[in-house]
Amino acid sequence: MPHPLIPLLRSLRRGTFVIMLTCAFPSVHATESPPGPIFHAGDRWGAIGDSITHAGAYQSYINLYYLTRYPDRPLTAANLGISGNTAAATLDRYDWDIAPFHPTVATVLLGGNDIARPMFLPSEPVTEALKARDLVDFRRNLSALLDRLAADGVRVILFSPAIYDETARNPEHPPVPGIATELRDGTAICRELARARQLPFVDIFDPLMALTRARQQEDPAFTFFHSDRVHPMLSGNFVIAREFLRQTHASPTVARIVLPSANPEAAPTPENCAITAVTRTAQGVTFDCRENALPFPVPDELAALADQLGFTDAFNRELLVVPDLPAGRYALAIDGAAITTASAGELAAGINLAAFPATPQNAQAHAVGVLERERFALATRLRILPQWRQFRAMNDCPTDDSPEADARFDALLASWQKEKRPLADDFVRLNGEFKITRAEAGALRARRDELARQARAAAQPRSHHFTLTAVPAED
Repeated sequence: MPHPLIPLLRSLRRGTFVIMLTCAFPSVHATESPPGPIFHAGDRWGAIGDSITHAGAYQSYINLYYLTRYPDRPLTAANLGISGNTAAATLDRYDWDIAPFHPTVATVLLGGNDIARPMFLPSEPVTEALKARDLVDFRRNLSALLDRLAADGVRVILFSPAIYDETARNPEHPPVPGIATELRDGTAICRELARARQLPFVDIFDPLMALTRARQQEDPAFTFFHSDRVHPMLSGNFVIAREFLRQTHASPTVARIVLPSANPEAAPTPENCAITAVTRTAQGVTFDCRENALPFPVPDELAALADQLGFTDAFNRELLVVPDLPAGRYALAIDGAAITTASAGELAAGINLAAFPATPQNAQAHAVGVLERERFALATRLRILPQWRQFRAMNDCPTDDSPEADARFDALLASWQKEKRPLADDFVRLNGEFKITRAEAGALRARRDELARQARAAAQPRSHHFTLTAVPAED
């Protein structure tokens, strides 16, 4: 899923240079989540975080799972990440950015800017005392954020920080040693807070670290992160989403299509589908089936990674079981489209339809994925509006949309350019993007919401006609 990599922002105040990194460094449960969907029908999910959330496709992958797996349970997803945020900065915007969405459930992924920023871009000497202070501040501010969410009745799922990949071989971008250790300490803080508050906890630090180190044994240059070693690429976002699904006990079952058997006790029970019009002949069998879910549409560029992670078996079980067929091979067609051939024994044991890209169910799911990707891209683009409001406030500029407020901030940016301050040209460019997005915000929000409606409609179950035809034996 293409998405913009939010550039580094450094907050500049008159007379001082305050560095602000616009990123956080991207199976254990503090409390065991019950099996089944952790999001409920009608939930309003706010994904709270920093740049890993601001531009992070992980939240879109999670939303796409719920769109395709539970099309009858509406879920409204909102990107509530802002690049550069610490837990304290997230608290500062709570009343005007998070609360107005009225989330019923929130995921919180913070920590990198709280813990690692002083080491990544030090504004003062990095000492053990500084590291200890930052961990204390992170615990206090994250606790305060969790208090605010609890007071508003919001169910919270707490993430660990992600990793900083300091082991990937990349001579052009050498690592800053020690950041990974600090983020591990931040993970421990998140785990402790989740346990104390009985919150579901999703550890992405340890799985990302283990997968990274394992892959780097074969290829020392391998990484799930961009060259800054901080921002996850699409592959890293997919791992984060996979860990969320795994650690919240997401259902692996799309449907279990089981035809009636002469020995009912030996056959599994159909699940999440309705089977009708079963007709057996000497040539094979035909039937209709309406599945209540779709397989997860893994993006083509992530198919190899999904295979390596065992994603299809773990989360995409769309089993077709046809007992009592005479020995031989059978050609499977769905809605007239040829899918595969399988033996009577394979069909009796069950074949996973999600593994065959040509099925109509997969085509429908990928159409939902296209709509969701566009929705998420618009949601990400719109996040520059609260980001820039906070950025202006941090630099003692008005946050309203008046010409006077614009002129004052434009003048400040022009002074930074004149002084040749770092990233001043980037700020001017982003300021232009902010104004364009602000002017188009109404249309962008309407389009975003319409895409969400279309994706929900496109995910609704459809009936399909199945045909299994005996394949003549070769001489």
